[in-house]
Amino acid sequence: MAPQHDPARRPCAFLEDQAAAARLHALLGPYENLDTVGPVEATFGSVARALGVLATVLERYDAAERHFADAIETERKMKARS
Repeated sequence: MAPQHDPARRPCAFLEDQAAAARLHALLGPYENLDTVGPVEATFGSVARALGVLATVLERYDAAERHFADAIETERKMKARS
């Protein structure tokens, strides 16, 4: 199970905090192909989606596009609802 990322990526994106986004991106990178879950049997989507948001904050647009494509594929395999 990957670490819960959803609460962390949103402030990075909202505040456009590149330093925090860079740290979080590095921490989540190894978990890109996993999904995250919360303690109440909730899912927050693919880690790759969070990486895409963080890469966008970091202005790494090519990486963001790849992360978002990976997220779509991961969530499609899970038959996730959007």
